[in-house]
Amino acid sequence: MQRRFANPFQKKGLPNRYSFTLPSLSQAVITEIHLHPPSPSQHRQKRQVLLFFKFLARKEEKKKMRPILMKGHERPLTFLKYNRDGDLLFSCAKDHTPTVWFADNGERIGTYRGHNGAVWSCDVSRDSMRLITGSADQTVKLWNVQTGAQLCTFNFGSPARSVDFSVGDKLAVIVRYGFILCKVK
Repeated sequence: MQRRFANPFQKKGLPNRYSFTLPSLSQAVITEIHLHPPSPSQHRQKRQVLLFFKFLARKEEKKKMRPILMKGHERPLTFLKYNRDGDLLFSCAKDHTPTVWFADNGERIGTYRGHNGAVWSCDVSRDSMRLITGSADQTVKLWNVQTGAQLCTFNFGSPARSVDFSVGDKLAVIVRYGFILCKVK
């Protein structure tokens, strides 16, 4: 017996999915995009995700999406990450410099200098105070978002391909060959 689940979009008369086509602005390849609901509660997560999509649907009907060209990296992009509030965008690239931008207008706020290889991944803490970056130079760095100061450097014997804070921002997962769980102070 096949069980059918109700689609919340169909109840409200909304289409099943939304797709947006953006014009190609460069030859950069983005390998991952993550959308995380801000609430840890399962019930609230579902509701907030639905509100997010409804908001996009209403906005799309009134306005066309316009791309914002963000100039600043000298080499191809490898990773993009919004902070929890959605007002900051963090970018990683093969030019060794993670960069932070205002998400609404594309203005570059600053860069984080210290890596000697391509930066593959980053994650920002829930309060937008700390940034963690993983690089091909076999290091993972923890940064103060506001000042750009390096708080800590972890050295490994292989490139760090992916980094991610835990929900409470006290732990970080670092993926290289296998994965490592690090306590972040």
